[in-house]
Amino acid sequence: ASDLYTEPPVNFVSHKHIIDGKQILEIVIEKSDERPHLAPDEKGNMKAFVRVDDQNLLANGVLINVWKQEKKETGVRVEYSEAEKFILTYLSKNKSITFSKFCKSAKIEHTYAKKILTDFIILKLIDIVITDKMICYKLNSESQINLDFK
Repeated sequence: ASDLYTEPPVNFVSHKHIIDGKQILEIVIEKSDERPHLAPDEKGNMKAFVRVDDQNLLANGVLINVWKQEKKETGVRVEYSEAEKFILTYLSKNKSITFSKFCKSAKIEHTYAKKILTDFIILKLIDIVITDKMICYKLNSESQINLDFK
């Protein structure tokens, strides 16, 4: 099924168990280095999904860009413009920010916001938080950011 419905195919291992006389099939899927894997949505369009707890959720453009960037052997170049300063300062004072709030508050285009978020996730400065209700971004608790931008 993986060969037919996912691009690239997803590797998995299956185990059969007999419990109370019933046959149970366990499918184990390890984290893949070939992300993103695409699968058809309800309409048959190929989309990238991310596993969160026991749900498959649609991956957003930032996460897809992160997966693509992780495959490249080139580094990340970051300029500290007002938008970069804004998000780091904002997240140092607030728990999280959504993509749309970042775009509106920093007064930047979606494409530029995606690039900033992608770069900062790759650099482990910020984390993406995905739930079944929303996607937001927060400071990486292990990063040590000096916010003295003088």
